[in-house]
Amino acid sequence: MYIYFERWKLTKDEAEVFVLSKMEQEIHASVKLVLGDFNEILSGEDNFGGRRLNLNRAIEFKDCIDSCNLLDLGFSGPKFTWSNLRQVSGLILERLDRCFANPSWRILYPEASMTHLPRVFSDHCPVLIELTNPPPLNRNKPFRF
Repeated sequence: MYIYFERWKLTKDEAEVFVLSKMEQEIHASVKLVLGDFNEILSGEDNFGGRRLNLNRAIEFKDCIDSCNLLDLGFSGPKFTWSNLRQVSGLILERLDRCFANPSWRILYPEASMTHLPRVFSDHCPVLIELTNPPPLNRNKPFRF
């Protein structure tokens, strides 16, 4: 089972608020994988240009992930998953898309990985979740008797 997030909002007075920590019991019991656009950065390394890291929001996001006992899968590929698609002087790049899993899911899929694919038609990079690492390339060895 997994949950996909289109947006992550921490402002508690907005009507569209979704607070993941309210689902903490459900996360521990059944949800294995949580992925999507969290619309939040966790550190200053997660953005280029634009807004500076809001430390309070980053801490609240991290605390929520920790309280749900979720682990970041990490990634390979381009560092940033979102762009405002502007010229260099106004360019903003951020890592908003993430994939988290609970420990039992990681035990089931220890080699699972997330790859940020090149951005093509959207302001977000598509992401690929692979449950196993690709098999090593079969090096054609000469046949020997």
